[in-house]
Amino acid sequence: RSISFKSSRETALREEARALAVAEAREKASGLAVAFGGRLGPVYSINSLNSMQAHGDGNTTLDRIEVTGSRIDSGRYLQPTIDFKERVSAVFEISR
Repeated sequence: RSISFKSSRETALREEARALAVAEAREKASGLAVAFGGRLGPVYSINSLNSMQAHGDGNTTLDRIEVTGSRIDSGRYLQPTIDFKERVSAVFEISR
């Protein structure tokens, strides 16, 4: 009835996804600051929103699990793809 896929590298993959989200947030903020005639100052606040969402039964699920393959060959198991996503929201001070 219910299948849950996990990765033995989940912690490392989440840390990598978070680092990429932070770098992207900083890059976007810097570009916006320059576009408005300023430069990026120090961080004022940070909020990290990961992809895990709790359900009423206490289980957690990932944003997306994609299983590909054909049901014709029932003797073969295809490894699912698990996406780890991290979202970061940051407020920076803007310097002139």
